[in-house]
Amino acid sequence: MFIGDTIIGPRMSLRKIGQQVAFFTKIVTLINDYKISFIYYRFNGAANPYEYIFFSRLKKMGIKMVMEIPTYPYDGEIASKNGIYYLDKLCRIPMAKKFDYVVTFSDLARIFGQKTINISNGIDFNAVPLKNNIEVRSHELNLLGVANLTSWHGYDRIICGLSEYYNTANNDVKVKLHLVTGLENDCVMELKQLVSRLKLERYVYFHGELHGKALDKLFDEAQVAIGSLGRHRNNITQLKTLKNVEYAARGIPFIYSEINEDFDDASYVMRIKADDSPVNIPSIIEFYQHIQASPINIRASIASLSWDNQIEKVVNKVFNR
Repeated sequence: MFIGDTIIGPRMSLRKIGQQVAFFTKIVTLINDYKISFIYYRFNGAANPYEYIFFSRLKKMGIKMVMEIPTYPYDGEIASKNGIYYLDKLCRIPMAKKFDYVVTFSDLARIFGQKTINISNGIDFNAVPLKNNIEVRSHELNLLGVANLTSWHGYDRIICGLSEYYNTANNDVKVKLHLVTGLENDCVMELKQLVSRLKLERYVYFHGELHGKALDKLFDEAQVAIGSLGRHRNNITQLKTLKNVEYAARGIPFIYSEINEDFDDASYVMRIKADDSPVNIPSIIEFYQHIQASPINIRASIASLSWDNQIEKVVNKVFNR
């Protein structure tokens, strides 16, 4: 049984608290009715007393439980140190002790004092279409970044790199950056202002939120995808982000700056410095020109990263198989 993202904050009304308590009570009923013996909980970074009590009850029932923490440490991702943040800091370690293991995409042996199971971010290959290679002019390179933008995506580094590139004489290859940014937020606005200030409107395009065929079309037209380039900004050096797996499943080469054991040695990956320096655009051009892996070969290289394979590792560890 999978349980995901429930949030109870210190300022919630009594009615909402009552709704959450009723929600937990219903889950306990389902567990009893269906004789569920294993729970996989995707932690949302907002531990609270109600969740602590809930998981304490499940532990007493003899349920095997693991808690996935997608990003650790995650404190650097929290922009506002509000009541939810401090409540989480108070409750997360005691709550973690109620689980058999913490599932992590890092190589850490313990998180919150609890033993870990180290896996990679898995993907459902049926949900991700393979990129179609479209013939492009040799003097053109399209970069694509897809994210609900925050400062740690570091796309400002690409934009500043483009500014440096177009201010040199050797810029025969027309490099364009396409950003699928999700809902417009402060980070998107700051990037748009940066593009305007650097006069790069002809080379940087903001596409907002795209799905389905519209997003597939952008992937077909792009040659290189952009992963996270600023994880150092929230003190994360090692990460197995799902976005990189999605790029590989699409069959598109990509760039990132963190340490990722799943891809660091891949020929279709370019890893850049984890700092705030502008990205060297000529190095991206050279990287792309030397890639020999086709989309289908890139996708085939991550067959082991299916979600089925990764969850099997968890189940085998929990039940000593």
